Amino acid sequence: MIQVLLITVAALSSNNSHPNLVVNGNFEKGNTGFTSDYGYSDNVEGTGLYAIVSDPHNAHPGGFSMMDHTSGTGQMMVVNAGDDASKAFWKQTVKVQPKHTYYFGLYAASWGWTSDVGDEHPASIVVTINGEAVRVPFTLKSKDGVWTKLVATWKSESATHAEIRLVDKNTEAFGNDFAIDDIVFHD
Repeated sequence: MIQVLLITVAALSSNNSHPNLVVNGNFEKGNTGFTSDYGYSDNVEGTGLYAIVSDPHNAHPGGFSMMDHTSGTGQMMVVNAGDDASKAFWKQTVKVQPKHTYYFGLYAASWGWTSDVGDEHPASIVVTINGEAVRVPFTLKSKDGVWTKLVATWKSESATHAEIRLVDKNTEAFGNDFAIDDIVFHD
């Protein structure tokens, strides 16, 4: 019994020693804690728009119906990608400690084509921190509703802040729709 208790306490302590620096990374608080170069709308039928919803189909009548990654009953960011690969669909600046290695992660899934074929042109997500790409383009699976994890590491060197930007390098107008959830950034 004591061993189990010690292991549980150690596991809880280690989780607390690496808190998530991203605010509202699971989107449960709605459209807050981050900014975007895209427009916010409850209806993402146009390109360059995003919504915070529990199901992509709620924001686009042609969208694949799927649940969020966190709990299956929560919120996610749903993006109808634009034609400008320099615009960030999600960004946030967090405080960091110099000379630390940080870990970034998120889950992403295609949602835009309601067939067995999937999206013709799935998103190609690039993570940049302080203007430098920390991950080569991460191309999503074309099959809708398949959550895939993207991970990257970043060394802060002398930085005291990390401006995290997520962009989609795929500028195809059709079949470039995706959702993200559970964004984390910690040392």
